[in-house]
Amino acid sequence: MIFALYLEAVSIYLAVTKKEKYAKYFAFIWGVSLGGMIFTMLYYVGFLSKPIAYLFEITVIFEIFSFSIILSRQIHTLQRENQHKNNHLQRQNKLAAMGEMLQNIAHQWRQPLSELNAVAMKIDADFYTKKITPKTLDTDIERIETITQHMSQTIENFSNYFKESSKNITVAKLEDLISQALRLIDTKLQTITVKVDISQSISAKINSNDFIQVLHVLLINAVDAFKNKNMEYRKIHITLKNADGKAIIEVEDNAGGIDTTILEKIFEPYFTTKFKSNGIGIGLYMAKMLVENSLKGELYVKNTQKGALFSIIL
Repeated sequence: MIFALYLEAVSIYLAVTKKEKYAKYFAFIWGVSLGGMIFTMLYYVGFLSKPIAYLFEITVIFEIFSFSIILSRQIHTLQRENQHKNNHLQRQNKLAAMGEMLQNIAHQWRQPLSELNAVAMKIDADFYTKKITPKTLDTDIERIETITQHMSQTIENFSNYFKESSKNITVAKLEDLISQALRLIDTKLQTITVKVDISQSISAKINSNDFIQVLHVLLINAVDAFKNKNMEYRKIHITLKNADGKAIIEVEDNAGGIDTTILEKIFEPYFTTKFKSNGIGIGLYMAKMLVENSLKGELYVKNTQKGALFSIIL
């Protein structure tokens, strides 16, 4: 009885002063239970001549049922908050990736724009020096068309990458998706040797854009590992193989590996080894989420004698 009174007092205090969300429900439930206890006690001490049938049992069942409902609501609320947090992290990751992609587009367009400017200056010079001919003009126009087609393909690659495709699950060849992921960051791989070993062609029914996004994160992570390291030979080794009916994609670099003290933390949200201006620490976290939730697979990391090895198992 004393314990029930204490719980009732605490519930009322939290409901009135702290405005706790569920405190008023607790106060009501404990009030009903306390009432059942009081009437049952009054009967046993002689204040009531006739007991209320099954009063104590009914209040206990009511208490259990009510707390079960509140617990289920709390679980639902936590799940909703967790989903909201994950959606927020995913939006942040998408914005970070978009900034990275815009940098890549700008880098890839810089050389073609210079070439277009050079062709335009050549046509202008040929016109004023009267050296222009139908043949040279056709050659220059063909060159312009080739350059603009390349620039258009660059935009197409990135627009496909950012298309919303949560429902676009199709059968795709994994080696083709690996090639697409590499093309997205080919400007960042100019000083890095990339080796791709494919033991056999493997197709999977997956969300292609999510798979490419995961590979993009792992490749960028490998590229970043080479920064500030004076290495003459930089290499990323990508392997695609089949083992026990599962597709295994491995991305390994030779940058020396990950510090063992933080190896178990790199998939945690907002954990980053980069400067704050270079990363917000959700890339690998989102990659793991995409692999587990969208691709229905697993993502692991370990150190090798050369560097870090990330394994995707689908």
